Amino acid sequence: MRLLYFSHADQFNDPFDCAPVCTLAKHIDDPEFVAELQADEARMIAESGLSEAEVAALRKSEGVPVEKMAAAVTANIRSLLRDDTRVFCLSQRQDHPLLWSHYADSHRGICVHFRCKYGSLFGLARAVEYKRERLPILIPLKYNISDDDIADAMVRNKADFWGYEHEFRIIAHNAADWGYTLDGRYCSFDGRLLVGITLGSKISAEHRAMVKGWAGGRAPPIPVYQAAESGDTYSIDIDRVT
Repeated sequence: MRLLYFSHADQFNDPFDCAPVCTLAKHIDDPEFVAELQADEARMIAESGLSEAEVAALRKSEGVPVEKMAAAVTANIRSLLRDDTRVFCLSQRQDHPLLWSHYADSHRGICVHFRCKYGSLFGLARAVEYKRERLPILIPLKYNISDDDIADAMVRNKADFWGYEHEFRIIAHNAADWGYTLDGRYCSFDGRLLVGITLGSKISAEHRAMVKGWAGGRAPPIPVYQAAESGDTYSIDIDRVT
């Protein structure tokens, strides 16, 4: 079985990743807006099915003043993201030296190529957007342009200094229907979508032989490429070897 590992947000090397911030859509000095927040809270309570006694107990134990609501919602959303969301990260580049340094055991690993075919698991991948400033989630949620904007603020925006990664992401959920099923943190995929392997410039002879033997034994054989330092610039050349 061919499996992909979907990471938990806490495993990322960027502590600000998948950590959206929330802000009130209007100023709390606006009495109409405060009334709207209270009405929104009442609606959510009504939908929860809690009794009046349960609601009173909840407000007593977890009640949040309006002026602290954004911080409370931020903490809650981050917690929910980490509990429910899993992410598989890809890059559209195979030749960036920093990617090999950070994610391929300092050039001793490999880069696996996938075909992002429409309708396949990899067809779900969406580009990460890199920004200098955080994109906030507005409260109440209806003030956001769309659900997609909320999702983008949650998991598809990163700081601009990560832009060299040229990242795409597949977002998986434990509780929501995203079209596939996670087995723990793994998801199976069609092996025909694996279409190439690039060997790191410092890969060991043992691992090089192992990967080439495995790729050559597939039907049809999987193309293998070799990364090497360029002689003229601080860049990487990629040449096919099988």
